[in-house]
Amino acid sequence: HIATQLEEETPEILRPVRDAASREALRDADALQVQALSFLVDVDLPCRAVLQQRLEVFVDSFFQAWAPKPFAAWDPDHAKSAVWALKVDGFGIAGSRFLWDRIGVPEASMDFCARARKEISEPLADEAEALADLGPSAGTSRKHQRVFAYAEYDLEPPPGEAEIRGKMLFENGFRTTRVRADQRWLRPTPLPINSWVDRSLCAEMQMMGVLCSQLQVEGLAEFGNQELNSLLLGRVDVYTSAPPCISCVGSMWQFKRHFPNISFHFSCSSGRDGKTEAWIRR
Repeated sequence: HIATQLEEETPEILRPVRDAASREALRDADALQVQALSFLVDVDLPCRAVLQQRLEVFVDSFFQAWAPKPFAAWDPDHAKSAVWALKVDGFGIAGSRFLWDRIGVPEASMDFCARARKEISEPLADEAEALADLGPSAGTSRKHQRVFAYAEYDLEPPPGEAEIRGKMLFENGFRTTRVRADQRWLRPTPLPINSWVDRSLCAEMQMMGVLCSQLQVEGLAEFGNQELNSLLLGRVDVYTSAPPCISCVGSMWQFKRHFPNISFHFSCSSGRDGKTEAWIRR
């Protein structure tokens, strides 16, 4: 984050460092693990084009191993096997976009992303104000990354039912005021690097699970009833304050598979953007 900020303010100072890092990355490219490669592509080094091509090959190979067979139900064990074989938790911004392209999910509109950033900034501003009121020593024990997922949906249900429009904002981690994601609909994937993290508590996972549950409560969807679920038309846009982990990409793909006639769009922040930076001290 500091390097990114310095690069924006004083690019000439960091150019030798970036050039040296680029040479080192190219020299060790064949030995780079996918997680490190994903990070380096997002850093935007001079050798980015070469690293990006290599990352695309990994993403293509992963997608072939990870993707369920057509018309087959989502297999959590199969998904975990593919992820653990590659030893990766997420592909970063560029790599995730490669994966979304394979799945067939386009980016969300710029107007939607602007609204999402505004919605996400409000709880962060409230948190900052609360900490300021407590004084400079408040919450200095550790850092915790807050990740937010924001969605807008505009759905056209079967004939005779009213249109469904709304928005949702979820934060990662357990929240007693939130409904836990319904795992009958969406199955999380344990990841190999941060294996202790409960991926059912990711913001995207919770949000999409709750949306599935709401549709079912209203009688517009039913788990396992593909004929009924296919009657739902419309659009869902999702934006996250950081690149999604592979488990969350999988959960959103599962949503898309449950509701094939809903147009699904996704975009995210880098997680290092000062406007949507989600780090606080606790």
